[in-house]
Amino acid sequence: MFKINKSSLLCMLLIVALVMMMVAPAAMARSSQEKESFIIGFHDFPGQAEMRLLDSYGAEITREFSIIPAITV
Repeated sequence: MFKINKSSLLCMLLIVALVMMMVAPAAMARSSQEKESFIIGFHDFPGQAEMRLLDSYGAEITREFSIIPAITV
């Protein structure tokens, strides 16, 4: 087993912190500006209750499928 000295550990922690500081703002900016699209599948075809539930979460239903019990939000 190899031994890590304090200066090596400090250097690795500093590098990890710098990388996280560079990546986090980009991820936050992307999530606040872009909407993502998802297909939500159901056991049976979704009814009004399922539509109201998604609407209560702020989802915008963009497509309802007729062959499979799923919708795109």
